Amino acid sequence: MFSYMMTAFTALLFVFLTPGIFVTFPSKGSKWVVALVHGILFALIYHVTHKAVWHYFMGSSEHFAVSKMAKDKVTDDFDRSLYTIKQITKLAEKIEKEATDKTIDSQAKEIYGRAENAYKWTSEAKKAYIKAKQTAIAQAKKANDAKAHATKSINK
Repeated sequence: MFSYMMTAFTALLFVFLTPGIFVTFPSKGSKWVVALVHGILFALIYHVTHKAVWHYFMGSSEHFAVSKMAKDKVTDDFDRSLYTIKQITKLAEKIEKEATDKTIDSQAKEIYGRAENAYKWTSEAKKAYIKAKQTAIAQAKKANDAKAHATKSINK
């Protein structure tokens, strides 16, 4: 916020600290050293006094009103940010849960599929075992019949 009184204060401080007007420090230094020292003094004095001068001319109630508005805005922004963070956290948890549920579902389907295949294989293996056993019994019977026939033929 622009203030004519602050501009006047800054100008008067600058004039007051101009070398040779009221004081010259260091008294036996070159003009560049003196200008540098007075520039540093101006910056330090302005830094220390400008807030007090502002409050004196502008009144502290306006400063506090502006300060309260700024604080309220920061608080509102913080609350909005906190709300946004909470919403993002909820969304992330929801996505994670859905992903976990989908993963569990897909894993369960995969396990069920493997079990079904294993059952099919077991069932097919059982059928193949029974068929192989029946075939072996039939072949053993044929072999016994052939042996018996051969024994009869030899004995005749």
